[in-house]
Amino acid sequence: MDYPLPALVAIPALLLTLLYGLYTWLLPKPIPGIAYNPEATRSLFGDAGSMLREVRATGEFRVWCAKQVRKLNAPLCQVFIRPFGAPWILLADFREARDILTRRREEFDKSSFLSDGMACMGAFHGIYPTGPKFRSNRQLIQDLMTTGFLHGHVAPAVYRKGLEALTLWRMKSELAEGRAFSVKRDFEYVSLDVMVEFAMGDNWQVTALGPQIELLKGLQKAEEEGVEGSCLFPAVPLAEFLNSVYEAPEVVEKTINALMPRLQTWWWSKQSWYRRIFDEKERVLKAQVVIAVRNYHAGHVRTGLEHMVAREAARTEKEGRQPDFDSSIIRDEVSLQPDPCRENLKEDSH
Repeated sequence: MDYPLPALVAIPALLLTLLYGLYTWLLPKPIPGIAYNPEATRSLFGDAGSMLREVRATGEFRVWCAKQVRKLNAPLCQVFIRPFGAPWILLADFREARDILTRRREEFDKSSFLSDGMACMGAFHGIYPTGPKFRSNRQLIQDLMTTGFLHGHVAPAVYRKGLEALTLWRMKSELAEGRAFSVKRDFEYVSLDVMVEFAMGDNWQVTALGPQIELLKGLQKAEEEGVEGSCLFPAVPLAEFLNSVYEAPEVVEKTINALMPRLQTWWWSKQSWYRRIFDEKERVLKAQVVIAVRNYHAGHVRTGLEHMVAREAARTEKEGRQPDFDSSIIRDEVSLQPDPCRENLKEDSH
C-alpha cells in the first residue's frame, strides 16, 4: 500500500520522539537539594557501572560508598544503583545516623537492600521490617545477649579459642624463624570456632583451628616463600559444615552487591555449589536441634540452641500451643551470620 510522503516522514519521527521521551523518563531522577554525580543522571544505569567496577576490584561496596561521599564533598548525597529505581541516600554524619537509628525507627525501617541481600540466610529476624514477625523471631534469641549467657558461655569460648590462636602463632613464629607471616585466615578461623561454640557448645566437636595446630606439629620449618620474604604455611581444609558456614557470608556479600539481589538469589539457588552450602547447614543444624531438645528436657541449657529451645517451649506454653522445635525459624535464627571479623580483614595482615 502506498502512503503519502508526509506520513512516511511523520511515523518514524513520532516513533523517535516516543523513544526519546521514554529514554528521558527512565533516566535517574535526583532528589532536589541533595548532592549527586551529574554524569549518573545521563545514563540509564546511573552509578551502577562505577559501583560494579569498584566491587570487582576490591570486593567492597562500602568502600565505593565512602568514595562517593568524599568525591561529592557532602555528608549527605545520593547515588543511583538500581536501574529505573529511586536513588539511595548516603548519610555520613554520625549524630544524624544515630538519631535516625535510635529515635526515628518508625520513619526509617529496614530497607529492601538488606532484606533482599540477606534472604539466602532464611527467615531470621534481620530480614523483616519492624512488626509482629520481626518481634516473634527476635524473641527466640533474646536470652543470647544477656549478661549471664555472655559471661557464662560466650566469654569462656572466646578465651579458649584465643589461647588456641596464641598456641598456633607461637608455633608459626618458631617455624618462620623471624620472617613475617599472615594471620588473616587464623583470625577468621578463631571467629568461626567461637560462633560455632556459641551456638552448639561441646555438642559439636569439629573445629577450624584444631587441625591447623596438629598440622604444624609435624613441620620442621615453613617451606613456602610468600611476598617480600614472608613465609606461607599449609592449611587443613575445613570440614564440610564449617566450610559452609565460612562461605555463607561471601554469598551474602555478593548478593548485596548485585544489581538484582532477588533474581541473583533465585538463579544461584539452582546451582549445585549454592545448594551444597545451605543443604549442609540444614543437615547439621537439624541434628543439633535434636540434641538441644534432648538436653533441654534433661535440664541442661547452656548453648545458644538450647536457650532458643527453652525460649520456644516457654512462650508456646503461655500461648497454649505445642512447641515447634522442628521449625526452620530456629535453625535460621541460629545460623551464623556474616562475621564482622571477616569484614575487617579484607586486606592481609602480617
